[in-house]
Amino acid sequence: MSLTPHRVARSAQLTNHLRVTVLVAATTLLALWLGAGHADAQSFTEFPLTANTHPLGIASGPDGNLWFVEANANQIGRITPTGTITEFPILTPNSLPVDAVAGPDGNIWFVELVGNQIGRITPTGAITEFSIPTAASKPQAITAGPDGNLWFAEGADSANNIARITPTGTVTEFSIPTAQSLPRDITTGPDGNLWFVEDHGNKVGRITPTGIITEFRLPTANSSPQFITAGADGNLWFTESSASNVGRIVPGAPNTITEVRISATATFPTGITAGPDGNLWFTVGGAAFGGSGNDISRITPTGTITEFPIPSPSSLPMTITAGPDGDIWATESAAAAKIARLTVPASPLPLCATTPASGCRLAQIGASSVAIRDNVDNTKDQFKWNWAKGAATDVNAFKDPVNGSARYSVCLYDASGNNQPLMEMDVPPHGTCHTVPCWKATGTSGFSYRISKAGTLTGITTVKLSAGAAGEAKVQAKGRGPNLPTPALGLTLPVIVQLMIGDGTTECWQTTYSTATRNDAARFTAKGP
Repeated sequence: MSLTPHRVARSAQLTNHLRVTVLVAATTLLALWLGAGHADAQSFTEFPLTANTHPLGIASGPDGNLWFVEANANQIGRITPTGTITEFPILTPNSLPVDAVAGPDGNIWFVELVGNQIGRITPTGAITEFSIPTAASKPQAITAGPDGNLWFAEGADSANNIARITPTGTVTEFSIPTAQSLPRDITTGPDGNLWFVEDHGNKVGRITPTGIITEFRLPTANSSPQFITAGADGNLWFTESSASNVGRIVPGAPNTITEVRISATATFPTGITAGPDGNLWFTVGGAAFGGSGNDISRITPTGTITEFPIPSPSSLPMTITAGPDGDIWATESAAAAKIARLTVPASPLPLCATTPASGCRLAQIGASSVAIRDNVDNTKDQFKWNWAKGAATDVNAFKDPVNGSARYSVCLYDASGNNQPLMEMDVPPHGTCHTVPCWKATGTSGFSYRISKAGTLTGITTVKLSAGAAGEAKVQAKGRGPNLPTPALGLTLPVIVQLMIGDGTTECWQTTYSTATRNDAARFTAKGP
C-alpha cells in the first residue's frame, strides 16, 4: 500500500477550549490553539531557532530536507538532517503561516492564516502566493491530494470550506455541511479520498476528489479533534485535544471509530504522523498549560502507547513528521523555539510470538473454554476465553495493570500452515474508559478491565484476572465487534489460547484444545485441556 506523505500542522486561531498568547513581532499578539510507558530522552536532538519565532507546520521535503513555517517571524524555514537552518521571508507581511506540505510538483506549499493566501516555495527559496477567493477564510492546513492537486481547510465561520488548488493556482471551494465546524487538518486517505477533522463540529469528514463531503460524528462529545494522518495499517488516525485521546477511523467502515485514552489527563495531544516503523507518532504538550506531558509519543496499531519526554521543559511540541532520514521531527512552539529530532527506537517485540510460549500456567482438565463467532455483520463477531481452576498464581504475576506499564495480550494459534498467531489482541495498561479507569483492583487478589462495546483497538472488552492457590486461579477475556481480528474459522486442531503479560519478564497462562464441540466457518467452540 502506498501512502501519500503527510505531516501535521497546528492552527493559530482562538478556540473556546484552550488558549495561549504568544508575543508576535513588536506588539502584535498571536492566539495559538493549541498513559503510557515512558522512555528516556537520550535519542533527542534539539536545534534552536530565534526566540519567539513560533514554529508550527513541518513537512518532509522533496530535496531531502525538512521545511517548516515560523508564524511569528513570517518565514519559511529549511533544516537539513544535520541541523543547518536557512530561513526565507514570506512576501506578504504578517501573513501568519501555519502549515506546510510537499507538493506533487517538487515544491513546498504552505497556508497563510491572516494573509488569506496559499504559498509555494521552491527548494531554492523562490516564493509565489495565490489568493483565496473567500475573504478572511483562515486557511488552517494543507495536504497533497491523490489527484495531483493541493487540498486545504478554511476555518473561518464565514468560509467553513474544504478547498482545492491546482499547481497553477486555481482554487475551488466546497462547503462543509456542518456550520461553523472549524476544520483543522486534512490528509489523503488510503481510499483515494481526502479526510479532515472538525474541531467545533466534533466530526471526521471525508471529501472525494470531486467534492462530495460525508461527515462522521465522534463518540466522545467536545473532543476537539485536531490532526489526522493515514496509518500504515490502512486506517486514519487523529488526535482529540480536549479528550486526551488518539482516535482511529476505518475508511471502509467509517462508522467504526475507536478512541484510545492517553493515561494522564489534560495532555492535549496535537500533531500526528505515520512513522517509518509502522506505528503512529504524536505530540503531547499539556505541561505548557499546567497539565501532563511534554513529549513525542508512539502508539502501535494495537493501541500500546510509549512516551518519549522532550529534554526542554514545557516546550509546547505542536507538529510532527517522519523525516527523509528515518527519524521523527517536530516543532517546539514555546518562546525558546526549537526543532526536535527523535531517532526512532526499536519497537518492542510483540508478546504473541509466531509460535506459542512454553512453560505457561495450565488449567485443570475440562476447566477452560473458548468460543469464537464470525458473523456476516462484523459488529456481532465475538471472542470468549475462560481459564479456570488454574495453576497457582500470585497476584504479583499480573504486574499491576492499574499502576504499572506492563503489556497484556491474548494470543490464539492453530496447527495450520497459516501465519501465526491467528489472533493477537492487545490490552493497554491503566487508562480511562469513558471517564472511569479501564482497570481496577478487585480486592487484593486480582484486577478487572472493562471498556464499552466498541472495545479496544483489538476488540477486547473485558479482562478478569484472579490470583489464587492451585485450582483457584482464574483468567477471563472477552471481545466483540468489528475491531476483533477474527480469523477465517474452521480451525486446525490443536488450538492454543494464551494470555501473555510482559514488562521485561513475561508471565503466561494457556489452554490447549485438542477437540472441538463446534468447528465450522461460523463458530469455533471447545473445552479443555
